[in-house]
Amino acid sequence: MQFIEVGELKIPQLGIGTYGLHSEILSRVLTDGFEFGYSLVDTAYKYGNEEEIGKILKEVKDPIIVQSKVCATQLKGNAKLLRFNRISPQKAFNKASSNIGQGLLKIFLLHSPFIGFERYMQNLVSLSEKHKAIVGVCNFDMGQIEQFKDATGIYPAINQIEIHPYHSSAELINYCHKRGIAVEARSPLAHGDVLALWQSDKVLCRLAETYSKSVVQIILRWIVQKNCIAIVRTSNSKHLKENINIWDFNLADNEISAIDSLNRNQSFGFISSKL
Repeated sequence: MQFIEVGELKIPQLGIGTYGLHSEILSRVLTDGFEFGYSLVDTAYKYGNEEEIGKILKEVKDPIIVQSKVCATQLKGNAKLLRFNRISPQKAFNKASSNIGQGLLKIFLLHSPFIGFERYMQNLVSLSEKHKAIVGVCNFDMGQIEQFKDATGIYPAINQIEIHPYHSSAELINYCHKRGIAVEARSPLAHGDVLALWQSDKVLCRLAETYSKSVVQIILRWIVQKNCIAIVRTSNSKHLKENINIWDFNLADNEISAIDSLNRNQSFGFISSKL
């Protein structure tokens, strides 16, 4: 496994996504993943599995890094349902940390931008000093990152964004790296229909044949060689093991450029900034 240093934390460049995973499937994926060498777990309040993850981690002796996310519903309340249980990022972190296990929640992100998010960000960044947590955002564009900077005086430590061959986010990655913002790739394999297209793509298939790897492994290697962290969600233990087997080869610069050329700026996970 390779790592990216963010502050004093060394973050693995490959993590397990847990969206939609619960009960026996979640337990198997995490247990198998830790055996294969994963040590980064991605969850969120919206996923509804923080407590389940916490129970699983009680049986794990190896050091694990967990990252979770606070969302607009928690911070703003839900007016349509007459729920005004507004909380601060600090309180959201405390609850998530209690669910997951004290000391395991190392990274805390804002799940997506929304109108007025700036008023909560000073409280979010205070977690860095109070709890030594790495704080960041998800799905922020360059303008929204500058709004974060204006509100807090600093840039977020991490920006988790959609990255895959049809949505390379090259300009945003470059912008973030120039400002010392680590980048995480969510949805690196988009969804099944798109992955089926990639499995027959000439560029990706040629590279897979060259390195005796799968197309998925080529895509993940492309992401980590861009100095990004890839968060991959799968319920298949075979795929989980395959995904982590990407550290024994390097794509050449022209091969990375060839994958870059597949970009269509095509998103498969639109996040509204008007929430």
